[in-house]
Formats: sequence, C-alpha cells, structure tokens
Amino acid sequence: MASRKVHNYVAKILTNLSEKEIDEINKKVDEPYKYLGRYHRELYHDENPARIDSLLVTKGRADKELIRQIHIFVDKNPEMSKVLEAYLLLRKKKR
Repeated sequence: MASRKVHNYVAKILTNLSEKEIDEINKKVDEPYKYLGRYHRELYHDENPARIDSLLVTKGRADKELIRQIHIFVDKNPEMSKVLEAYLLLRKKKR
C-alpha cells in the first residue's frame, strides 16, 4: 500500500487543489484502516462516484472525487507506488 505522501504527491501533480485539501481527502479515504485493517478498502475505494460512501468523502465535489479516484489508481498499482516511494526518499536525501 502506498504511503499518504505518495498519494498526495501524485494528486498534487495531476490537480490544482491545495496540499491541505489533497491530504484531507487521502486521509479520509484510508480512515477505515483504523478499524478494518487490510480490509479497509471495502469502504471509500470503489470506483463508482455515486456510491454513498464515496459521496461521504467527496460531498459531491468533482475536484475531490478526482483526488479519490487518483488514490484508488495508486492503490491498484503497487509497482508504481514502490517506484514513487523510492523517488520521494531519494529526493528527500538530496535536500
């Protein structure tokens, strides 16, 4: 599973929302992890934006739905997530 830093990084590249808004959505999408552990993707991770659990996260806003969809895409591509984790780590070390 990708870290929230990776989710936020990808969303920041692809959208014009603030880092704060992006982080709030990504945090909310993974919130069920506290209670469901690895099964947390049963909530908020369906690609259908009309599902009630999706609407709880996005409040019907298209820009927030885009962040949620990006989150789902990143989760479904673990190889890409690993590459991005490594990239962010290397970038941090260079600073």
